[in-house]
Amino acid sequence: KSITITSRHKIIWHRVLGTIACTRTRQLVHPLGQWTSKPNKNFPFFLCSRGLVQIMPTGEWRLYADEQVPLCPTRLSHCCFPSTFTIVKQFTGPKWFTEAFFREEDGTAVTVTVNGANFFDDTPPQPPLMNTDSWQDFLSFLKHSTADQPSAFNAIVGNLPIKAASFPVLCDLLRASVDIFASSDGSVRSDLLSASSGWLFWVHLRKIPEYVVTHRD
Repeated sequence: KSITITSRHKIIWHRVLGTIACTRTRQLVHPLGQWTSKPNKNFPFFLCSRGLVQIMPTGEWRLYADEQVPLCPTRLSHCCFPSTFTIVKQFTGPKWFTEAFFREEDGTAVTVTVNGANFFDDTPPQPPLMNTDSWQDFLSFLKHSTADQPSAFNAIVGNLPIKAASFPVLCDLLRASVDIFASSDGSVRSDLLSASSGWLFWVHLRKIPEYVVTHRD
């Protein structure tokens, strides 16, 4: 049985689309967020603060700088760059991957994908500010150093009762370049799902400088 599409169907469909994307800008009302990994080779171009970069099959990066503003733009999302380029080293930072083509008449590189789409940022996370040598600062650093493997933090300290009262003493010993020995009754599993339940640290008393206060006889 055939179904006839009426004007009422069209109105309902337009209302549905209006809840997903803005009809004027064609952008999603609720952005999906940035890509979690670098796009595949179908997007060999990306825009950045330095200009347009083309990733060659050989891995070489070509930078097209000095964006040209067209006198009569046919589409606001187009960006144009002269055909001259410089070879640059790979760098991190915010990137907007795009499709692009080179105009036959002058070799100008023209982007196609809507500006602001396909965002990917591979900027390394900045380490947290450390104001004191406290246990909480150490936990902040540990979370930062295992940011790409959240389960690692839980495997190391997340579910263990920590006795950190002597942590400032440990920091003083480290600053004094005292050799610190450690022993564990287990180890972290390779799958980072479980870890040792205890660690023991010790030092040779004769190696501790007099100015380091250990609160022990």
